Amino acid sequence: MHEAGNKRYSLPGTRIPEWFEHCSRGQSISFWLRNKFPVISLCLAGLMHKHPFGLKPIVSINGNKMKTEFQRRWFYFEFPVLTDHILIFGERQIKFEDNVDEVVSENDWNHVVVSVDVDFKWNPTEPLVVRTGLHVIKPESRVEDIRFTDPYKPTIL
Repeated sequence: MHEAGNKRYSLPGTRIPEWFEHCSRGQSISFWLRNKFPVISLCLAGLMHKHPFGLKPIVSINGNKMKTEFQRRWFYFEFPVLTDHILIFGERQIKFEDNVDEVVSENDWNHVVVSVDVDFKWNPTEPLVVRTGLHVIKPESRVEDIRFTDPYKPTIL
């Protein structure tokens, strides 16, 4: 599946591309931000199933589930995915319906979790998403306003 208009790409593979700055195991990823929500792309790796399925990314900021374009739409694979695939969601698809400024503090760091809800028509025996990756689109985002480790955790020297 390749949808240029919606900036969604699916292709064979098992690894998050190197140009993704942050990666985690499983179907969620977190980071910290301040000032403004960054422009990002999301990559899901390890997609493989014998039956059709749907995916819906969910964004929470400081524990508040945000209403986004993602929450209103499922991205369905209407065909079996018989080999490992990666799915990349383009940067313009996270459009917030909520007022993000009410949730995001300008001076403090805000904890963001992006997770994936999966819609199966049957009971899966293995997780669908093995790894999740995140890429920050520059120059639209200020890199100094994004952290991939907890900025409040003391560092050990």
